[in-house]
Formats: sequence, structure tokens, C-alpha cells
Amino acid sequence: MISSSREKDKYPRSIFIKVFADIYPMSKREDVEKRAYRIAPRREKYQILLEVLRGCVEEEKPTRLMYKTNLSWATLHKYLDTLVEDGYIDEISLGDRRKVDKRCHFVYKTSEKGTEFLRSYGEFEKGLRDVFPTLFSNI
Repeated sequence: MISSSREKDKYPRSIFIKVFADIYPMSKREDVEKRAYRIAPRREKYQILLEVLRGCVEEEKPTRLMYKTNLSWATLHKYLDTLVEDGYIDEISLGDRRKVDKRCHFVYKTSEKGTEFLRSYGEFEKGLRDVFPTLFSNI
């Protein structure tokens, strides 16, 4: 806990900063600010699935897709397996093209079913934005 009033003045009035200053007492204000602004809301599963689908519109190698979607390797493969199994993404074997990049066995591309889903979802989201403009004003 921050004890003296002099120490309290060192920190901004932001609620996140106050909370982190109480939990993690530190000598440097910058360290507290960095921890406070690292807080980000977690993505829902459907948001991750959409990002993976959008990331595969063009053929993508799994590593590049991992960076695009900001997922770990294991998490990405969990979502890829689900989407491939359900037919939303095609897993394309490199075969002869593998000579160019020996580390990669497959590339992934959104299937027709996945493309149709993205189109339908886009229309749905546009409709929501039209009906609830204040809800999406910050996004």
C-alpha cells in the first residue's frame, strides 16, 4: 500500500494505476503505468475464429497465421483443427512446393463455406452497426 501522501502524488489518478500501485508497490512510476496499460480484454472464442478465418483468405503458412492472429502455436492449431474439421478452412499440402520451404508441410486457405460465413457475418455486423450506432461508436 502507498502510505505517505507524497507517494500518492507520484501516481496518476487513473483507477488502473491506483490499483496496480497498491498491488505492486514500485519505486518507478513508469513500471506501474506499463503494467496498468498491459491489461486488455480477452477475446471471445468467436472473435478468434473470425480472425483465423480472415487470416486465411489468402493461402497462409501456420507461422505467419500465428503472428497475424496473435495466438500461441498450440492455441492456433486447436482452432485450425476445428475449422478444418468443420470445413471452413482447407488444409493444402505443399507436396512438390515443399522443396522451397522444408519446414512447412501445409498452408491454410479459407474454403467456400468459410468465405460465405465471413460474408454473412459481415452483413450481420453491418446490420447491428446500423441499428445500434452508439454501441459501435468506439470500435
